[in-house]
Parts: sequence; C-alpha cells; structure tokens
Amino acid sequence: MDLTLVLVETSNPGNLGAVARVMANFNLSKLVLVNPKCSPKDIDALVRSKHAYQILKKAKIVKNLDDVRADYLIATTAQLGTDYNIPRSPLSPELLTEKIKNKRF
Repeated sequence: MDLTLVLVETSNPGNLGAVARVMANFNLSKLVLVNPKCSPKDIDALVRSKHAYQILKKAKIVKNLDDVRADYLIATTAQLGTDYNIPRSPLSPELLTEKIKNKRF
C-alpha cells in the first residue's frame, strides 16, 4: 500500500519539519500540503526536519482537499466535534485496519 500524508493549512513550520522527520522514520516520502500557511522551505521547517529535508523539498502543494487523489482518505484532528461542525466518529487503529482490509466503510 502506497501512503501519502496530507496536511491541511499547516501554520507552524517547526511542526511541518517534525512531520517530515517522523515520515522519514517510518519510510514514508509522499507529502501533500493543502493550502499551507507556512512554507516547506522555511528555515525552521528544514532545521526541524533534520535528515528528512528532501520530503519537504518534494512536497506537493495544492489549493484544496478536492485536489488530493486517493483511494482512501483518513482524517485525524485534535479538535473536538460540536453541533456546529461534522461529528467525529473515533476508530482505533485496529478497527480502521480491519475496515480497510474488508473494504467496509
């Protein structure tokens, strides 16, 4: 399975660099930035990325999520759902893996 990590409206270059570093640690290399609020070329992003700066240099930048092509799109957030926005239905990694394997969504 070929994985692409998608970040939406990333605003902190240090966090962007940290994500690239984690991606490299897990042997992932495809990064898509949707409407980023900071540059992957920012010095803070490059410094924080350490050995993973190539991931930042090759990151694809798109205007909106509709421009992302994927068989599956799995979202995570630290934001709690409210009556105003989309309700969130949390899944454990194990349940998500089972659903993907069985193609049950």
